[in-house]
Amino acid sequence: MSSALAFLATGRLAWPSASAWKQKIAIGSLSVAVFCSGFVINEPSPYELAMVALIGLWAFIDLKINRYILPLVVLMITFIAGGVLSITQSRVIDYEPLYIAVSAFLAFTSIFFAAIISQKPVEYATHIYRAYVAAAVVTAILGIIGYFGLVPGFEIFTRYSRAMGAFQDPNVFGPYLVLPFVFLLVSILKNPPSKALILLPFIGILAIGILLSFSRAAWGLTVFATLGSSLLFLVTTRSTVVRARILAYLALGAVLVVVGILVALSIENVRDLLLQRFTLKQNYDNTRFATHAAGFAASLTRPFGFGALEFGEQFAQDPHNIYLKSLVSYGWLGLISFLGLILTTLIAAVPLLFKTRPWQLLLQCAFSVWLGHILIAQVIDIDHWRHVFMLFGFVWGFVGAEYLTRLKERQARRDAFSRLQPAVPVQPQRLRSQVHSVKTAPRVLTF
Repeated sequence: MSSALAFLATGRLAWPSASAWKQKIAIGSLSVAVFCSGFVINEPSPYELAMVALIGLWAFIDLKINRYILPLVVLMITFIAGGVLSITQSRVIDYEPLYIAVSAFLAFTSIFFAAIISQKPVEYATHIYRAYVAAAVVTAILGIIGYFGLVPGFEIFTRYSRAMGAFQDPNVFGPYLVLPFVFLLVSILKNPPSKALILLPFIGILAIGILLSFSRAAWGLTVFATLGSSLLFLVTTRSTVVRARILAYLALGAVLVVVGILVALSIENVRDLLLQRFTLKQNYDNTRFATHAAGFAASLTRPFGFGALEFGEQFAQDPHNIYLKSLVSYGWLGLISFLGLILTTLIAAVPLLFKTRPWQLLLQCAFSVWLGHILIAQVIDIDHWRHVFMLFGFVWGFVGAEYLTRLKERQARRDAFSRLQPAVPVQPQRLRSQVHSVKTAPRVLTF
């Protein structure tokens, strides 16, 4: 548009500068790569391939790793180092190196997102969130169509009579939709009703997708992240109008949830599976928790773990607990690194949730969903969930942005102070007396 106006005014076509082209290419490639995160049917997925190209491209454009995200970098490296050592404990080494290689790549993606968001938190994070929302809506539509059998052949987007979208597992599909759901919800709370109405169809699609995943972890995560982000927004906003809107919308949302559940219960197939999944303790939970206890006990004598994929073969069941998974697949070093990563993230991010910044709401959304994943990780493995590593990168990106901003603010204050200080002229007579005293000062020999 600006080029067209310049042409009309001057008769010359103004092409974007080289830096502008680089920026457009960088943002476009970033959006494409994040959009691919919603389609993980096979490994390597389109997301991995897109991220390889993206990281390579950004390395030549605008990729800078600052010291404020070093805790993330160091702990991710030690986590993967534990996995490499764990390979040596495998009875048969076949797929273990590939498994740890995927873990290493995902760890590097978290560092990448943290690095770029640190530089331009609002601009880059907004593009990332929008691409994430688009991917989530598309994959949710695939799961919904497949669940209800609206299009022949779309049954591939379901498993065990549960919607799973373009994922391998409904238990990954459901939690993947939570961050865009929360982001749209906060956008609705922030904007007046005239603008919020545009977002309602998209948040409705995501809500249906989360429901039809029949994932108890996804349901609990949605409730936790929704309440967490809404309460943070309620506490930190300075507008009484927005606070009243938040309370009204939360009350309306609770009513809509009840109505939605009643409608779902009226559909026989949905009702049967919904009632089954609403049972807090499934038949396999007894063996799952017993396996947890046995796995932790056995790990006390295995400092290097069991091997990346050995636990399931020895105990006839996967860990279904990220802390146990870290211990058996990444060794003691992996578990210590993961716990250290959680602790440092909490220490670094929690104070920033209440600090007024342009990216405050973006951080509150990411942190609420991240913390919810850390909680549900007690009953599920998340070490190969792409979006979990993205969440680590998002939160640490905002942490890095905060400290880089403080550094710039301190430098600006020093510059302003130096400009206010008047220049103090040196008196010539005083200067000559000082030079004379230096010339005539006796020498003192020291031994």
